[in-house]
Amino acid sequence: MRFLVDTNVLMDVLYKREGLYENSKSFFDRAREYRDHIYVCCSTIKDLAYFIKKTVRDNEKTNKILINIFGKITKIVGISADDAINALYEDGDYEDNVLAEVAQTTMCDALITNNVKDFVDKSIVVWTPADYLKYRTKPDEIR
Repeated sequence: MRFLVDTNVLMDVLYKREGLYENSKSFFDRAREYRDHIYVCCSTIKDLAYFIKKTVRDNEKTNKILINIFGKITKIVGISADDAINALYEDGDYEDNVLAEVAQTTMCDALITNNVKDFVDKSIVVWTPADYLKYRTKPDEIR
């Protein structure tokens, strides 16, 4: 299966956000076990670079962290001109609209985010990492 991951899920793992870290980290681990295709929008790299650089204050360390994250777990997808323009015609937050467009363009089965409410009116399937974990229950966890 194919999943586009919102920046906030990566931030949960990177900053070990309380109440969100476990499910977000487990999402990536389980997706790897199932060999699901994990996509991130190219704008996510830019966003994470900004936050990481603010924390570590070192370009080289920032780049190494980003390479470690994106080199192992994800495929990076671009934003087409059509995605950018179509997002302008949608109600709501532009960045969320762009993610929804990219998820559709890349034929993802779902968008993974911890801000499901931001995508209620979009024509894509939206799951939290916890929703994914329920869907992808390990065979030995089924009772």
